[in-house]
Amino acid sequence: MFEGLAQWKYPKEFRIGRAVLPAADLQAAVARVLAALAEATLATSVPLPPGGVSVGLAEPQVADLATGLWRLREKMLDGETGKPLDEMRRAFRHLESAWDTLAQADVQVQDHSRSPYDPGLSLKVVAFQPTPGLDSETVIETLKPTIYMKGRRIQIGEVVVGTPESRSS
Repeated sequence: MFEGLAQWKYPKEFRIGRAVLPAADLQAAVARVLAALAEATLATSVPLPPGGVSVGLAEPQVADLATGLWRLREKMLDGETGKPLDEMRRAFRHLESAWDTLAQADVQVQDHSRSPYDPGLSLKVVAFQPTPGLDSETVIETLKPTIYMKGRRIQIGEVVVGTPESRSS
């Protein structure tokens, strides 16, 4: 009864008229909009892990995080044995835990070091460097790994490619 009285304090041009829809139709329309919104939100959201909380990181943030963890891992490992350095052993356990969390989120980090180079690969080559002891073009250093999230590439790897030295006799 009094809902229209509040409009009298405004000039006639600014007064809002009553809703044309009956209340039942208005409630049904609002319910349809809310249901469509909830359906759209569920379709675009990432399912939460059991008992977990979704952080909602964007792909560039995931790529930066994975690259940082990969670089840290490379510094903690012995290049010859692939095992953690003695002074890094305790900290390495925590790094492995974070690495496993990335794997559970379906994030794969691909290091290209020591792999044969093919020009057809989707890599950004920063430099070609003549390297003794090589028979074919080989990736000698990975500056940034290639990163995949849910099977889709979110970061292109950056590498240095070693080339065989020219044999001049």
